[in-house]
Amino acid sequence: MPSEQRLDDPGAPFIADIRSSMNMTVVDQHVFNWTALPAVVALKPHMLERARKSGRHIAETLNKPIEEAQYIGDPGRCPVCHSNVLELGKTTEPVVCAVCGVKGTLKTEGDDYALEVTSEERALSHILLSGKFHHGDDLRDVSLNLIRGWPKSRR
Repeated sequence: MPSEQRLDDPGAPFIADIRSSMNMTVVDQHVFNWTALPAVVALKPHMLERARKSGRHIAETLNKPIEEAQYIGDPGRCPVCHSNVLELGKTTEPVVCAVCGVKGTLKTEGDDYALEVTSEERALSHILLSGKFHHGDDLRDVSLNLIRGWPKSRR
């Protein structure tokens, strides 16, 4: 398998949790596959150049209004956080992004597919402030319902 081919990194959702807790806008991300040791990236010029490109873009974006931020990484399947990790339930809808929690419909076009979300659902993504408040409300409601079902001796 060529080293340029992109595979999903199972650790990526955990790294994304760090970024989403800080209410950041995703402007770039990349996974370097087939790098057994961390220092291997430093030995591959094309990987270093990709890292430099990312660093330059992030620095330039910090000097712009958030509305002008542009994502330059691999497209991903989620239109909000650009993750490729999607949760499929027992039915085909809704499909949920495992990283940012946005719900949508899986759309296929030829051999490709992507998650299509409405503007209302986009606002509920966990990486956006509006979505964080909604997610907090959901957690509160689930917890309260769970506690209400406990015997009084456990409360």
